[in-house]
Amino acid sequence: MYLSRRVLLLLAMLAVLFSAVRVIAGELAWHDKATLIHLRSIGQACAQYANENRGFFPKSFGQLSPMLEKPETFLDARLNTLTPKDWAKLSADERREWIDAHCEFDFTDAAGQRVTKMAHPATVPLASTRDQNGVRKLTLFADTHVELGPVPPAKSPTTRP
Repeated sequence: MYLSRRVLLLLAMLAVLFSAVRVIAGELAWHDKATLIHLRSIGQACAQYANENRGFFPKSFGQLSPMLEKPETFLDARLNTLTPKDWAKLSADERREWIDAHCEFDFTDAAGQRVTKMAHPATVPLASTRDQNGVRKLTLFADTHVELGPVPPAKSPTTRP
């Protein structure tokens, strides 16, 4: 009897663990995972841009085109937007213009701001995607991490003296 209680307890614990894993794994569809990867790449490019530009983030996504060669990086995978077939033949200015016109992410007020003036970069949204209802789905923060779901309103991006 004692052994069967242990087995039942173990099975119950495994069932709870399995259901939690299924919820987490099912929370992001493949296109959300691809979009998350795109936002992470944009975050890394923003950090590189800031390092090369006295700590300032870019004012537009097009300014990141030299660092991110693939136009797909600037697209939300959920929307299946087509990229130009002649991308390799476009000049740097044409690429920048295409990205600025077609990027499917939203820059926030932190765009163009100096990262060193941000008191808490981990709380300052830098870019995001939105679902069909206009609610933020994935958010890239100024410290380059990405979170799923709506985020509370950020503090002013320039609160450090």
